[in-house]
Amino acid sequence: MRDVRSPACRTLRTHAFAFTPIGAQARHGCKASGTALLLFLLAIAGCGREDAEAALRRQVQATLDALAQQQHGALMDVIADDFVGPQAMDRQGASQMARLYFLRFRQIGLLAGPLTVEMSAGRARVAFNAVLSGGQGLLPDQAQAYQVDSSWRLDGGDWRMIALQWQPVLR
Repeated sequence: MRDVRSPACRTLRTHAFAFTPIGAQARHGCKASGTALLLFLLAIAGCGREDAEAALRRQVQATLDALAQQQHGALMDVIADDFVGPQAMDRQGASQMARLYFLRFRQIGLLAGPLTVEMSAGRARVAFNAVLSGGQGLLPDQAQAYQVDSSWRLDGGDWRMIALQWQPVLR
């Protein structure tokens, strides 16, 4: 191994960090360290998107869990004040619909398929298929498969659902 001592590389060296290229990289001097630095910065930039998407996926899963466990407060914490649902449903309408469903069925089952996530600046679209069932005992009295499409907005570090549409898959 040999130490590269070009003027450009000396500016990258500190007492805490010394880059010593090995093998074929030694012939290219600072080009290798510049490429490594660029790849590192690109990886860090990509992590922000992955973190936002991972946080959104966790929020969607928490919302589905709140619905299945009949946790009205946790469900409503996710729904934005300017929420819009089917047939011009607002946040209050979503709250009433959830309460009605919780009163109607003692047991709620929810099986969601894989999420399709499309991210943009501070907003996201999440689509998936789900089977929702409800009943009073161990076996569901009703079950229906739905195609679900939701829109989300990042508000102060938390994802909030701003729109939701669902269509029955089979009747």
